[in-house]
Amino acid sequence: MIVIYGSTTGNCEDAAHKIAHAMGCESKNASEAQSKDLAENDVIILGASTWGIGDLQDDFIPFFKNLETADLSGKKVAIFGTGDAQSYPDSFVDAMADIYKVVDTQGARLIGKTATKGYNFEESRAVINDMFVGLVLDYDNSSDEVDEKIDAWTASLKESL
Repeated sequence: MIVIYGSTTGNCEDAAHKIAHAMGCESKNASEAQSKDLAENDVIILGASTWGIGDLQDDFIPFFKNLETADLSGKKVAIFGTGDAQSYPDSFVDAMADIYKVVDTQGARLIGKTATKGYNFEESRAVINDMFVGLVLDYDNSSDEVDEKIDAWTASLKESL
């Protein structure tokens, strides 16, 4: 199991370390991750922040090419993302949708979807069938809820394994 993340301000990195600690695995910045990290792990947790109007975090972009060519058949993948619902209500955590689409196309089994309840946003491509494709963290507007959400999500992931 591995956590691979892209972080600019440190929020997604903070979440990645907390998730890795809870799951008992290593975390690795996407800028240092390689395709072998995908091949060698049956459970992969991917996280990135969303920038601008729904853009993937810069460190994650080169690693994204590894995802596009990886055989993820039979692997369980969970996604988490950070975003700012107040400043970007029309593209809230959209980068998670980009990650979801590629891992789904590459044959992964997605685990760790979460409810949209409690978030104040207008639109998000990361919502499918009224659920976020993974864990959503808004450090900018609800940082006091981050640890509780990570704890609940990682407990749920452990049950899915």
